[in-house]
Amino acid sequence: MLSPGLLYLVALVAITAFAVVMLKRSGYLAAAAKGAFGSFTALLALCFVYGLFNRFSFWHGASPPGIESGIGYAIILGVSAGPIVFVVGGLVSAAISRFRKLKKRNARDE
Repeated sequence: MLSPGLLYLVALVAITAFAVVMLKRSGYLAAAAKGAFGSFTALLALCFVYGLFNRFSFWHGASPPGIESGIGYAIILGVSAGPIVFVVGGLVSAAISRFRKLKKRNARDE
């Protein structure tokens, strides 16, 4: 039986591969990549800022509020929530790009 972690990893790889193929065929891969990297960078920055003002503790490690705590939060959330944010951010930015292109096309046709 597959462990939940391995199942999560396999599902994430399959969704990402499917999304890349579909976005490349439709021509929105560049917009999706910009959105994915932008959302992941925003996640890391927000986690770092949160850690500057809050104490970090995880299993056997702890640090007071400051740079070490900010780096700790950025690493933990970047690893655990980062892939999901990356995929969702890319798909949302591709959808926004598509709707903008459709709106521009409809305005030009009228």
